[in-house]
Amino acid sequence: MQLLAKCRALVGSLTHLMLSSNDATGNRFNPSFMAGKMFAMSLRSSRHMTHLDLSGNLLHDAAGGAEASCFAAVCDAIGNLIHLQHLNLAATSFGEAGCRRLAVALAALRELRFLDLSGNGIGSDGMKTLVPAIRGEVTYLNLASNDVGPDGVAALNSALPTLRELVTLDLSHNRLSSGLRLIETVHIKGHKQERSNPPPP
Repeated sequence: MQLLAKCRALVGSLTHLMLSSNDATGNRFNPSFMAGKMFAMSLRSSRHMTHLDLSGNLLHDAAGGAEASCFAAVCDAIGNLIHLQHLNLAATSFGEAGCRRLAVALAALRELRFLDLSGNGIGSDGMKTLVPAIRGEVTYLNLASNDVGPDGVAALNSALPTLRELVTLDLSHNRLSSGLRLIETVHIKGHKQERSNPPPP
């Protein structure tokens, strides 16, 4: 309990927290699992956090299910970070199973501007769950390497009118059909588009 109190005191005073690639894990049989759960409890106490980077940590335990993972606890905590502007969850392995929990958290983040969810195997169904939860204030959205497929892109396309501040969208390394343009980066407001593997004329 003393350690938890110290963690809460430290995290609660921070505005920027970068913890990428630190072997935090969602595997409940790994010793760092309890540390991850403790961190999530501490994160809930932060009232000033604006930047959070947890990329490269395997927060989801596929064997235990979304509810048993560190990722579930982290999502609950993120939803309380009402001033969060920058969130990086790239390569945290939450997959399609974690999308519902994350969607609840994202819907609560009214000040979020930067969101990186790349490399998580979200898939088409996960996209359908997540996209409606992304608020219109987001300016940067990275969904690269998520196997989103045409159905996932269709879900994103239907939500674009509500993403009114979006400037940069990264969909690189996704399995889009040959009939679609494989968009690498779209600068919507600047009318600048960079594409990879355009379809033949």
